[in-house]
Amino acid sequence: MTLTMTKLKEIWRKTIRMGVYENMSFLLKQRIFLSNFIGLLLAFVAFSYLSIVVIGLRGNFQAALALSPAVFFGLLVLFLNKLRLNILSRFIISLAPGLFTFFLNVSIKIYNAEQIGLVHYISPRFFIISTLVAPLVLFTTGELVYLIIALFIIISIGTWGYVWVHRYYQVWISDLNINDKAYLEVMTEDFTLVIITLIVVLLFSRILNHQYEKRNQKLLEDAYEKNEILNTREVKLRETLREIEVHKESQNQQNWFNNGLATFSQFMQEANTEPAFYQKLISEVVKHLDALQGAIYATEELIQGDKQLVCKGGYGLSIEKISKKEQQIEEGLLGKCIQSAKTILIQQIPEQYATFQTGTTQIKPQSLLIVTLKYRDYDEGVIEILSLHPFQPHQVAFLEKVAESIAAVLHSLKINQRTESLLENSKKMFAELEQQQRQWREKEKDYLKQISELQKNKTEIYPEEEP
Repeated sequence: MTLTMTKLKEIWRKTIRMGVYENMSFLLKQRIFLSNFIGLLLAFVAFSYLSIVVIGLRGNFQAALALSPAVFFGLLVLFLNKLRLNILSRFIISLAPGLFTFFLNVSIKIYNAEQIGLVHYISPRFFIISTLVAPLVLFTTGELVYLIIALFIIISIGTWGYVWVHRYYQVWISDLNINDKAYLEVMTEDFTLVIITLIVVLLFSRILNHQYEKRNQKLLEDAYEKNEILNTREVKLRETLREIEVHKESQNQQNWFNNGLATFSQFMQEANTEPAFYQKLISEVVKHLDALQGAIYATEELIQGDKQLVCKGGYGLSIEKISKKEQQIEEGLLGKCIQSAKTILIQQIPEQYATFQTGTTQIKPQSLLIVTLKYRDYDEGVIEILSLHPFQPHQVAFLEKVAESIAAVLHSLKINQRTESLLENSKKMFAELEQQQRQWREKEKDYLKQISELQKNKTEIYPEEEP
């Protein structure tokens, strides 16, 4: 039962709001509500009358037939409002009560003339005149033309319309034993008084309504203006908050950037050529970037003068599991990065690229970042970083800045290593030279000793003669 009532209420709400849209003014919405209500009421009353007369009483079928179009016109109002023809629908519904009262009264005079009484002369006309209130309520001040036309039609039907009908059907008031002259004088005075009173009251109501509309419109305009001001302030506030958030985010990124540079600057002071240094270096880089995996490669010269890339350390993987620990300097993305001296950033890496093995499953990285380690014109290597998330511009800029420091340190280490190697070779050569000098001195002593012995032997064999 409750569910049925809820559905009926929902159907009534949708029906009564037919033709009402959000962009309409409040006053127009209320008039469309009223026209829908009157249309439904007219259709319901006409249908009920038809049902009672035709089915129940089986009586005045002619009058029922004259009233039957009221059902159609009541529903037509809803249809016109649905098509947004609300002016036409309100014009029809403002005339409908008076017109159908007129036609119903005419049908009685046509089909049941013997039942005509004084009431059929007075009551309908007063009722029709009283329907002047309908157009005054249904039309706004901006629809004055439709209002005047509707008022003229209603007054014409209530006054001259009956005279024309009486003359056409030759229905005279004298047939009812009523003094025609007295009736006309009283009716004229009453009609004039009623019309004037009704018009004055309605005009006064119209003026009050117009003032109310103006005041309401002013209130709506003020409310709209204040709402616009509040909306503008809200937009500015949101923009300010957004700027604050952007500035805060930028400040956080700058702090992250500067703190990272300071940390790595201090860390690079302990640089050496030991594997543990490279391992710790790539570990710190990957952790600071909140990445997944990483590896650092250094360039080394071969005996024949060529260069190759050698993996010196990795994070999230072991060097033993790297597919190629050594490769030619022009091979793959690493070689491309060195050859072009430009950063390679891939935010959506191919499916066939490396995966990260966890305890129970494999995780596929999303982004790849390769930065060259270049110091002046010297290629010192590359850093390769894999991440589960896209790399942000400040992260890329940070790694490029750190790569400059790493490249400078690696170049310095190579120079120092080469200097130490040359110094060691020089010491070794100097030691060998001293050794050779000692050997030559010993040989010289041996040669001098041998010469001395030879001279001694010669003297013994060939003694010198006396002069």
